[in-house]
Amino acid sequence: ENWVTANPRAFFYILLVTSLFLVAVLGLLWCLFADTDSEKGMATTFWTSAFFTFQIMTIGGHEKHIEGVGSILVYIFMIVLGITIFAILIGMITESFQVYMSRLSEGRTNAVLSDHTLILGWNETTARCVVQIARLRNLFREQNKPLKKKFLWWTRCPPSTPVAVAPIVIFADTVSKAAVHAAISEAFKDSGICPDSNRLGADIICRIGNPTHPQDLRRVGAKRARSILVMMTDVDAEESELASGKVNQGATLRTVLALRAVFMGDEQATKGGEDKRVIVQLAGPSRAIEVIDLGDGVDDNPILQPVELTNFMNSILFGCLAQPGLGYAMLDLLGFEGAAFRCRAAKEFPAEHKLIGKTVQEVSTMWENAIFAGVDSLGLAPPGDYVIREHDRVIFVSDMSLPTLAEMPPVPRDSLELNVAKPAALAARTVLICGWRDTWNLPTEFAVQLQFVVQNLPFGSKVIFLNMKGAAGERNVPVDDDFLREVAANYPERKMRKVQDKWELSNGVLMHFITGDAADYDTLEMVLKKHEIGQAIVVSSMANQKLSPQLRDTRLMMILIQLRHLQLKLNQQPMHVIAENALDSTGVLAIGPTVGPVGGITTKVPDFVNTHVIYAAALVQALAYPRMFDAISELLVFKDGTANLSMYRVLDFTTAGRHTFLELTQCLRHRHRDDVLLGVRMASGEMKMAPPLSEDIDVEDGDLLMVITRQAAEIDKEPQAEVLPPGSPPPRSGPRTL
Repeated sequence: ENWVTANPRAFFYILLVTSLFLVAVLGLLWCLFADTDSEKGMATTFWTSAFFTFQIMTIGGHEKHIEGVGSILVYIFMIVLGITIFAILIGMITESFQVYMSRLSEGRTNAVLSDHTLILGWNETTARCVVQIARLRNLFREQNKPLKKKFLWWTRCPPSTPVAVAPIVIFADTVSKAAVHAAISEAFKDSGICPDSNRLGADIICRIGNPTHPQDLRRVGAKRARSILVMMTDVDAEESELASGKVNQGATLRTVLALRAVFMGDEQATKGGEDKRVIVQLAGPSRAIEVIDLGDGVDDNPILQPVELTNFMNSILFGCLAQPGLGYAMLDLLGFEGAAFRCRAAKEFPAEHKLIGKTVQEVSTMWENAIFAGVDSLGLAPPGDYVIREHDRVIFVSDMSLPTLAEMPPVPRDSLELNVAKPAALAARTVLICGWRDTWNLPTEFAVQLQFVVQNLPFGSKVIFLNMKGAAGERNVPVDDDFLREVAANYPERKMRKVQDKWELSNGVLMHFITGDAADYDTLEMVLKKHEIGQAIVVSSMANQKLSPQLRDTRLMMILIQLRHLQLKLNQQPMHVIAENALDSTGVLAIGPTVGPVGGITTKVPDFVNTHVIYAAALVQALAYPRMFDAISELLVFKDGTANLSMYRVLDFTTAGRHTFLELTQCLRHRHRDDVLLGVRMASGEMKMAPPLSEDIDVEDGDLLMVITRQAAEIDKEPQAEVLPPGSPPPRSGPRTL
């Protein structure tokens, strides 16, 4: 038993020795019992007898001249033993074949690939990441689809990222290969992606193993992979719960260290200047992971890039307060379903583009089907007089990896239909925030979140938090004042003080904190009877309780439909709802508050922010264009001086009517020359992202320009003198944002 355990081929050796022994013994017996001339003719020597025995055992031959009883018995015994031995051999071969096929079906074999994209781990976002990569691959193939480019290979457009052409390998041990294939097939079906263009088993390969073990990583060619995405957050959460929160990001840390062991063990994989990137998804900050060094890649940029997306998601969710439609716009820009952020070295553009040596102002309208957005060294919306250099990487928004030159000349300034009227001031509003995030349990984190909410609201607004933070299970019980006092102590400049049963924040914003279940109809009715809500943010997670994605979204839909009923029942104003959903189907199923007929059309107000889709889009952007990701991350900081994505009223810049996209761009830059116009969000909700410069667009009241700007947003603030640090430039004014 020990020998068989130690040596998988032991059964074959035993069968071989047994067969040889039986051939020898039976051959000897045949010599002894052969008494007729015909029998003796087959046993003249021991070797001829053994050969005869071997034939009988292998082919079960029949000989009619055998007459003696002993000879007949030996002959029969040979046949029986031969059949038995070969039956055993066939069984063993069959079993070995079944084991091999089982390893194939379970994904236990090696992945012999190079320059591939490797995804380590599996969570709710992984299938959506594969969808985003598939879209990127499809767009690249579509650009090289013409017959001319198929046969004349030198005319093909080169990929702007290796992710667009590399096969994908998914490596995890928390899910089966069949489950991975089923999840990806379902995701492709929901996203409208043809499985023939991204084939499971050829373009997308699944292997099962432990990503935290270096030996397993070698099985999938981790040292040869060009792009690696670490997605171990589900295992991190399980381990954190087992350790009562004392160990965070543990599985991710072990995976990164395992990658380091693989890289350091192979000099070829760590040589300088290699275009390699390792993107690590984090569910929270981790200094232990951030300080790990996996070496430097192209232009001495670090290979390892941790991406923490919790604050990223909060920024989009609460940024919708001031910028309605921000979630949809960011999803369009990050995803690869159409026009999206892309990056390419200036020297990689064709010679006719002549980018090197031109200013940003000159490049801004040179492409017909792309929007120049920035350069990696300065970020988005750089100064117009910046001269593009050879080593710069150009950031642009397009549905193609290589845009085409525009033929439409700029419109003379005298011909532009400009609107220089002062925009209307924004009125104070009441915002209801339903639900609670675990990260807000830390007073420091909640103080930062409060400041972020306040800076997106006009002076004199009101914020109402409705959640189960407080006495567990009881309704309308005030939250512990000690918690809010700690929050006040950590609030910037301590501009948070209690006034009777509410708290006064900076910019004259008042905060009410109510403990209650936002999914309870009576609790919602009580709140809406006291306050007329203009905006509502619905966070599907609860305080002190973990829910599955399906339960979170079910709870979300309960809150929305009850808000809708109460809004109509109490005859309240239209309500702009910002909802965080985890499942793709929720946006279709949910019934939220509605506005009455607008131009004969009933418009839905909810601004859905799909958590995992945005996570996937952001991660794949970081994987495809790691040097660009820091620049586009600025869009979600919402601080003066950084590049922000803003929504401006079209009629604040031009008149209603038909204008080309080039004319709209020039109208915007007439007031702010460094701003970047990305597209137009129509009043109906339709997004025109990076349309052709020559496309005619009919604009009217309610349409919004989607703009990347470094101008300070003019949300109404409490009138006061602003104190600037010594040597600071004077503040720049800009158009008001929603």
